[in-house]
Amino acid sequence: MRQEGKKIMIKIFNALGEIESFPYSRKAFLNTAEHVWGYFKKAATQEEKNRFFYLLAPCRSIPGGFLLSQPESAKLLSYISVSYPSPYLGNSALLKKVPGTRL
Repeated sequence: MRQEGKKIMIKIFNALGEIESFPYSRKAFLNTAEHVWGYFKKAATQEEKNRFFYLLAPCRSIPGGFLLSQPESAKLLSYISVSYPSPYLGNSALLKKVPGTRL
């Protein structure tokens, strides 16, 4: 029984790994990026706010299904992860290193 449980866990982890390679929807990405911004907006300077929204603007025109390695989204995610290091967000699926990203 124990060996079978291990096999099931391996199947689950493999399935989760495959899901990470699925494309993001533009709408969901924009919503998530703005939600993440909410964690920092009170602490951010006006210059940081301007930079965030400057980097967010090109993301509004990326294809409907895209990978996080898309240059526009990778720049925005890199800015968030470098400017606002956070253990919680650093471990999130959005900000962790995804194959092909520049993070």
